[in-house]
Amino acid sequence: MAHSPAMLAPTQHELLIAAVAGDRSALESVARAWWPEVRRWCLLQLGDPVLAEDASQEALVRLVRFIGQYDPERPFSPWIRHLARNACRDLAARQSRRAEREGALHDVPDTRDAERVLDLSRASRRALDAFGSLTTRQREVFDLCDRQGLDSTEASEALGIEASTVRVLLRQARRALRAHLLSGSPDVADLVRGS
Repeated sequence: MAHSPAMLAPTQHELLIAAVAGDRSALESVARAWWPEVRRWCLLQLGDPVLAEDASQEALVRLVRFIGQYDPERPFSPWIRHLARNACRDLAARQSRRAEREGALHDVPDTRDAERVLDLSRASRRALDAFGSLTTRQREVFDLCDRQGLDSTEASEALGIEASTVRVLLRQARRALRAHLLSGSPDVADLVRGS
């Protein structure tokens, strides 16, 4: 038995077209569907869960504000990723200016991660520190290739960079993570070495 078009759920593309045309319900559906991905991207950019939450909210505010400028004939993922990246960049700049105004000492060791994620175990904190030590591009490439399983060509298309650059960044990220974890406690070093 065939379903009538009215009974089928709208596709992502149809929702985007409706959202651009001003349909608030469609825009809400798009925002709800993309919220987890935007949060993940912001975490990759900032390396800090609390700041990432703030930036992802700002990115969705920008989605609502600028949806009329989106061209539904173009891929949506790079467009919303751009909004998230700009929200992260702006938040990081505000944080930096605030720290300067408050006279923050930049030589003081950074203990924010330990303070913000008290409920995580020591190993989790170490992993967050290791991940945070990577550059933004290394985090993006590591996430796309090692977490999402994309190959270097797919990751290069998603990020708009060369596949050879993706391979170099991934190799650098893996080495940095390994070095960071090996420099820690003997237990973690044994696990990483496979002992």
